[in-house]
Amino acid sequence: MNRINEVIKEKDISVTKLAKLIGKSRTITSGYCNNARQPSLETLKKIADILEIDIRLLLTPSRNRIDTPIYIKSKGKSYKIIGELHFTDEIK
Repeated sequence: MNRINEVIKEKDISVTKLAKLIGKSRTITSGYCNNARQPSLETLKKIADILEIDIRLLLTPSRNRIDTPIYIKSKGKSYKIIGELHFTDEIK
C-alpha cells in the first residue's frame, strides 16, 4: 500500500502531470495511485523527490507510524525499510 494518491491531492498535482514528471504512462501512474500496482524503488524515489516528501511517508499508512517496518520489492528482491530508511538484507 502507498499514499501517493493522498499526497498528490494534498500537493494539487494530477495523475497526468505526475505521469509526465516520472516518465510513465498515465495508466501505470494511475495504478500506483490506486494501489493496483506498486512502483519500483527507483520510481518511488523519483515520486518522493518530485513531491518533495520523505519516501517513508509515501509508504506509511499513517503519518504517525513511520517507525513501522515497510516491505518493498526492487529488481526482483524484497527489502525491509526501517527507521531512517536503512535497507536490510534481502528477505527470502
